[in-house]
Amino acid sequence: MGTRGRRGDDGAMSETLALKLRTWWRRDQLDEQLVHGADPESDAGLSRRAAQLRSRSTRVVLAAALEDAVREAHKAGSVSARLPLARAEVRGSADDVLALARRLRADEPIDIQGAAMVARLVLNGTSPLYGEAPISLRYSVRSARLALDPLAVAQPGLPQVA
Repeated sequence: MGTRGRRGDDGAMSETLALKLRTWWRRDQLDEQLVHGADPESDAGLSRRAAQLRSRSTRVVLAAALEDAVREAHKAGSVSARLPLARAEVRGSADDVLALARRLRADEPIDIQGAAMVARLVLNGTSPLYGEAPISLRYSVRSARLALDPLAVAQPGLPQVA
């Protein structure tokens, strides 16, 4: 008796691996869709990306990136292979950026739209974290911070809208 699964298990594993790879490859596009309110349950890739964004490990990575940005922005100067930060903007919004990082590290559930907003802020080189953008860093950070709180958490006692 071997330890290999049945032939059908190999197909399921291949599909799972393929979904993981497609999700990784399309993460920026999936995040953009989630930012604009796409239903994570409408597509396997969106569902997988939503689960990734809600995961403790991704939340910690995003929070650490925000904290690193604030530390880096306060340094006199540095040479790095990373994208150049909008140092003045980050320094000017440091309290808001750190509040966003603290919210990501908190144990309370987060809304997927806010999580996708944070991912776009941290992972997209055209975000206001890294340079000039149509929207200020402070506005982007505060919007993401507010969007992290699900309606039921943000406004307890209000009836749920169907």
